[in-house]
Amino acid sequence: MESNFNRSIEVNNPSSEVFKAITEQIQGWWSKNYEGSASKVDDRFMVRFGNTFKTMRIESMEPNTKVVWRCFDQ
Repeated sequence: MESNFNRSIEVNNPSSEVFKAITEQIQGWWSKNYEGSASKVDDRFMVRFGNTFKTMRIESMEPNTKVVWRCFDQ
């Protein structure tokens, strides 16, 4: 069964600061247990929450504007 999840949030910070946090500092805001890279298209990373994990691939990226991740393993 395939499902889609979209999430948008608004923050009161410069777009360059937010983009850097999303692509370079995942372990700081999502999970300390982080492996891989999320800085360019086709990069892959994994986050773990105990026995639960998510593996993501960067599908597309528009600097300081948009990042699309696809979860391909969970």
